[in-house]
Amino acid sequence: MSITKYEAASLYDYVQQNHSSKKDYLVIDLDDSSCGYCVCNSKMDIRLDNSWQGNDENLWSVLTETLNVMVSNSHLTNIETEIEGQLISANKAFYNYFLSGKTLNDEAFSFLNFDISCAELDEKLTNLKEKISNLLLHAIDLVSADKMLDTNIIILGKAQEMYLVMYYIREELSFDPMLPDERFRNSELVDPYTDIVEKGMMLYETMTNLKHTYSLLTFNPESNSFDAIYTVSKENAKANVSELVFSEPVLLCEDDQLSIRVDDKTITISLPYSIAPARSDLIDVAIGIKDNEDTLFIRRCRFPTRIYNVKLS
Repeated sequence: MSITKYEAASLYDYVQQNHSSKKDYLVIDLDDSSCGYCVCNSKMDIRLDNSWQGNDENLWSVLTETLNVMVSNSHLTNIETEIEGQLISANKAFYNYFLSGKTLNDEAFSFLNFDISCAELDEKLTNLKEKISNLLLHAIDLVSADKMLDTNIIILGKAQEMYLVMYYIREELSFDPMLPDERFRNSELVDPYTDIVEKGMMLYETMTNLKHTYSLLTFNPESNSFDAIYTVSKENAKANVSELVFSEPVLLCEDDQLSIRVDDKTITISLPYSIAPARSDLIDVAIGIKDNEDTLFIRRCRFPTRIYNVKLS
């Protein structure tokens, strides 16, 4: 079982922030002009409610191509390397440019003998602004109006490294793009934005995989030993009761316990309910994950809707 990049990024932030209540996430990917809306709850169940995929356009490429056209007479062989080398100074210049109401118009980039001011680049990026506006329009459509003010926002994609791009995004999603907005999570990320999808998927895999291999043992009088009649390995864990595969029925008497082999160790588990006034009970069991913990599910065959959970950790 796998999750989308939107769910992975949302789960990463949810776990890092140690949230204990339901949180909504809007994840916007500038590398392929796509977006997804996710919900994560206190049990760290993550789901993608809706998503939108545009034309797979990389907005960083739109930005670099615009700069390339502006300096086309400079004959630079690798303008992207030049841009990355000047990002820190350019971002500082654009911060001051917007903070001053566009009156402090310093140099943003310098290529050989060709200088580009903040205002010049801002003016030339009309096409990029339109593409960002279109992406954000679809992103906002994924979230109901009453939830937008409480929805966390995560930005993926290289274009976010340009302050100018993030200003364009915040300009449309915030009351004031220059004021702090706690909904934007990127500045609080523990790891680089380039790593959070992979780390989120690793978190999910850890949460949805059993920590051990389990077997249900029953006594075989012919061999005078305990045999495994049901085994679930780490790779076959199920998190939903509807997907669980139960064992064959097992008859237990009043004081009997279940014998479970955990890897190479055997443990015993008592029934979590009383079978009185009966002297025996027919059950079947399954092993899966509940609330991110390895769990034994015990189902009474006479009352199949009654399923009891026992934590195995």
